[in-house]
Amino acid sequence: MVLPGTRPKWGTLVTIMTITLCTVLGLTWVAPSFSQRTVAASDWQRFEVVADTYIDANYPNAPHHFDITYLVFQADNRLVPLLRFDVSAIPAGSRVMEAYLHLYVPTNQPPDRYREPCKVAAYCVRQDWVAEEATWKRASAAHAWQEPGCNGSGDRCQSYSFSETSRTTGQGKWFEITVTSIAQQWVDGDNHGLVLRGYAEEFGRTAFLSSRYFDADVHPWLEVQWNPPTPTPTPSASPTPTRTLTLTSSPTQTATPTGTPTVTLTPTVPFSRLYLPIMTRKPWG
Repeated sequence: MVLPGTRPKWGTLVTIMTITLCTVLGLTWVAPSFSQRTVAASDWQRFEVVADTYIDANYPNAPHHFDITYLVFQADNRLVPLLRFDVSAIPAGSRVMEAYLHLYVPTNQPPDRYREPCKVAAYCVRQDWVAEEATWKRASAAHAWQEPGCNGSGDRCQSYSFSETSRTTGQGKWFEITVTSIAQQWVDGDNHGLVLRGYAEEFGRTAFLSSRYFDADVHPWLEVQWNPPTPTPTPSASPTPTRTLTLTSSPTQTATPTGTPTVTLTPTVPFSRLYLPIMTRKPWG
């Protein structure tokens, strides 16, 4: 505070102005921040089957792609369906929340074709296969299965998730099985489809309609919901602070002392010499 009637010193003025400027800059300064958006799960999306067939231990050298409109399943694993879906529309790095395979069980199947119970497990496939050429012995015309029936460790996953099992519930109904972990592998870049196998020592059997059935509404399809990858934070542009004019106080002029005067000593007259003549002078008169 400057008292009335007094003149503030330069140092005091500089301090007051500096505090004021810092306060203003503190109120207007925008700190660097990162632009992020909230990542929300996608809506459910449907994917159509791009390849499907089944392989048959009873006819180990015969493909079953062209001559039949069914995917035949048998719980003793002598008839196993193969399916593949194109999920490239799901961004790489996404996390699959849920995925379900839907297959339609046709009506009017004869007793030798449809037998309950049909307990089904889904396994990922690890080797490329060609639907038109796959047989019990071969994945394609060019490559054999590591073990017949897509049974080798290089052919498919050797274990399944218990959450990815299901069972049929009757004819003329949709069969649904969870395939979340398998779909995640596909999104991560290892997409060779899946194989359906029985997981209990039973003799269930059924047929599912394949992609070659005339009515596309009952073709196999996949339903997926996923979380897109978290975007990499991008630093926002930081404002470039302008240069602040800093007031510099002028140094106070200090008087330079002049040279110290030289004192000339006056010889001291002895007392006796000063007064002696007066004492010896004769009075007038």
